Amino acid sequence: MKSLRDFVKDTKVFIVGHRGSSGTAPENTFASFSEALKNSSAMVEADIHFSKDNKIVTVHDFSNFDEEYSNGKPSDFLFEDIQKIDAGNWFNPKFKGERIPLFEDVIDLICGKAYLNIEIKEMDLENHISSFNEILSVIKAKNYENHFMISSFNYKILNLIKNFGYDIPTAAIQIPHLKMSISEIAQYTGCEGFICDINDVNEEIVHESCNNNLYLAVYNIETIEHLQKALDFGIKAIATDYPEKIKQMLDSLNITLALP
Repeated sequence: MKSLRDFVKDTKVFIVGHRGSSGTAPENTFASFSEALKNSSAMVEADIHFSKDNKIVTVHDFSNFDEEYSNGKPSDFLFEDIQKIDAGNWFNPKFKGERIPLFEDVIDLICGKAYLNIEIKEMDLENHISSFNEILSVIKAKNYENHFMISSFNYKILNLIKNFGYDIPTAAIQIPHLKMSISEIAQYTGCEGFICDINDVNEEIVHESCNNNLYLAVYNIETIEHLQKALDFGIKAIATDYPEKIKQMLDSLNITLALP
């Protein structure tokens, strides 16, 4: 499996499964990640948090779960309690019994099959560098250092990753209405990629990304119109909640998907 940087450089187009195949299975679960892998996702995006006892779990938030948990956050609960949460039944009864997985187990699942995009939403990296290093320790223990990236709306996090000297591919996610050019974002964050909503993509974004040597990724790809727009602009990374649907559309266009 080549490094993520080499894969992106050598690849024309690939699918990113957003929280797995979150349109067809409960997000951030083994069921969702497995469905994404089955349908040619070269990368999966996952959200991670720390439990109260410092276990790294893969979950976006608890809003979909039983009332006992829905008003809390992962850091409020011990991992043994998080393991009691049914992470699938809210989505569809056929997924009843799905559990919130440990981050390290997700890496085991996708190892050798897909790259990993860790989206970090909220982390006081400056004051919690030890927590960030714990995440990296898990990745290193799994020999996955060259096969993951970090993305965020929080540009300060990306800036700190750069300034602390970590050699990690990062991507900045577009913040709506932010008055910063892509050039300014790239300079501040040191990012290698830029991610935006398909509905916001235009020639200016594509041109500025290219001028700053950033690969471009888009999300909310659900229709053939969305997909065709992305392809017309030469976008590499197609992030979707529906990998199977997008794969079928690409097949119908005789476009061969790149895989690790």
